[in-house]
Amino acid sequence: MPRAARESAAPLNDPATFKTSILSALKWVASMRLLGQLASWVATLVVIRVLQPADYGVAALAQLLVGLATLINEIGLIPALIQTSTVSKDLTRSVAGYVLVSNFILYCAIYLCAPAFARFYGNEELVDIVRVLAVQLLIGAVGSVPAALARRNLAFKGLSIINFSSTIAATLASLGLALCGAGVWSLVIASLLSTAVTSTAVICMTTERIRPSLRLAGMRKLMSYGIWFSGSRLIGYVAHSADDLLIGRLFDSHVLGYFSMAKNLAAMPMSRVMEIINQIMFPAYARLKSDPERIRYYFLRSVWLAMLLFCPVTWGLASVADVFTTVVLGAKWHEAVFALRVAALSIPIQAITYLLTPAVEALGRPDITFRNVSIRLVVFPTAILLAAPYGIEAVIIAFLLARIVATVLLLWNSAGVLGYSPTMLWKASWQALVAGAVMYGVVVLLTTTLRAQLGDVQTLLAAIVTGGLVFLGTLHLLAPETWSELRATFRSR
Repeated sequence: MPRAARESAAPLNDPATFKTSILSALKWVASMRLLGQLASWVATLVVIRVLQPADYGVAALAQLLVGLATLINEIGLIPALIQTSTVSKDLTRSVAGYVLVSNFILYCAIYLCAPAFARFYGNEELVDIVRVLAVQLLIGAVGSVPAALARRNLAFKGLSIINFSSTIAATLASLGLALCGAGVWSLVIASLLSTAVTSTAVICMTTERIRPSLRLAGMRKLMSYGIWFSGSRLIGYVAHSADDLLIGRLFDSHVLGYFSMAKNLAAMPMSRVMEIINQIMFPAYARLKSDPERIRYYFLRSVWLAMLLFCPVTWGLASVADVFTTVVLGAKWHEAVFALRVAALSIPIQAITYLLTPAVEALGRPDITFRNVSIRLVVFPTAILLAAPYGIEAVIIAFLLARIVATVLLLWNSAGVLGYSPTMLWKASWQALVAGAVMYGVVVLLTTTLRAQLGDVQTLLAAIVTGGLVFLGTLHLLAPETWSELRATFRSR
């Protein structure tokens, strides 16, 4: 029996079996991702020191256009294929055919639009960068359906090995090219290589070859789901990228570079972990769509775990943003300190919105996600445009306020589907929020005091150790049962 089939053969109707299967997948995937991401984070910090803020600004602008196409390239068919109850061979062939066609059309559109896009931002270098970066649409299309079937079958062990391999390949490529003076192209080539390794490996993992077809039989239901899904992803991407889009237009590539770097660096731990969780939880929730109460339970537990992880990590980064930038990133990134601090403070809020999406979509309600991202599309650009006349620091503060307002509205909009209350969310979050706030205050006072007496490196090390001890100590005082809950959550049966 193929490995993917063996991994999906276990019955998941029993709650205990479901929990054990999901936690086993999370542990395996997390361990592989951790190894890859440790190498990636170290290399990223080195690359940041080598490249200039303008390089990151140009890369962020190029990614705006290509990233938009990446979200709609599957016209929602890949998540629909994962979410649907039954899948036939003819259906997978049809999905593969339409995905290939849509990716080819989008690549041609990007190729033709690249000059106009570059003129809009006044940077002719963008033409070649956008056209080369868009090749990942064609590469990714080939492996999209095999990867979707593997995710549908919960074959996360094989996928985690593939992801580890692509992460290491991209990491080595970006580091080597940056050290050789390739500049922004080190980021472009690394992205292409990651997609190529992933597509090649997932095809090799698939035992049955899928011959693309353009038949419409059985596609109506998938397309109905996919339209909502693609629409929500499209609007969500525009809302998520509105800050880069507007800052790149209202300011310059240098300002966009340090803002984009700060935002992405602060979000790096969260985005990687959310990628792991959502990769597993969407198909897992889809198995439970007839049992909304269990979906709500796992959603709230996910919020609890996310707060315990991200509050100490990202609020800790916010508390040492100044000394961290000096020691790790270098003096040329000093302008990014304020953006890094504010972005890091907002990460736990952002994590909750990431957890909402797979839960509501697995229940067959992509329309809820569509409304959620529509809220973001209104809130973020409005806040940035109102703040822009007062300078980039005002924009950064508006960014934080917009994230808070949008999260409150998103939670209110999704409550009717998932059935949670504000009290439930508070019970899942308060321990980490209070411990994180205490830790933040202590570390800020400590770094302010020590930096005048010790060197930056010693201050940073002392702040990290103290922050960890303060968070754990405060958490133990507030909720001593947390440790037993964590052990019970991850104990395999």
